[in-house]
Amino acid sequence: MAQMMNCIKFKPKAGSHDALYTAIAIYLRDYPLPDTVRLSAHDIGDGEHALIGFWDDLEDLADVLSNRIDNRFSDVIKPFVTSYPSGDEFQSFSGPGIDYNAFLESEG
Repeated sequence: MAQMMNCIKFKPKAGSHDALYTAIAIYLRDYPLPDTVRLSAHDIGDGEHALIGFWDDLEDLADVLSNRIDNRFSDVIKPFVTSYPSGDEFQSFSGPGIDYNAFLESEG
């Protein structure tokens, strides 16, 4: 199975960093993610932050997303973020990992 990555970017409201990350910590304490995911938070500059998750496989990611429809992570942090010019509070993307070493194995 291919490792999966997902990322959610957002812009915290001014002065809300402590409340935002406290809300994230409480959510993850009360609704822990499986051991098959590694999650990290990053200040990526220009007022943007990102939460990046690395999942062992697509099934683990899909399972968490489908089982938390009524308790979505984005709903918990939405009060602490400001909208992008598009009106969206978040920008996100995901995709499978690429084993770049496999390209070396194919060399002559």
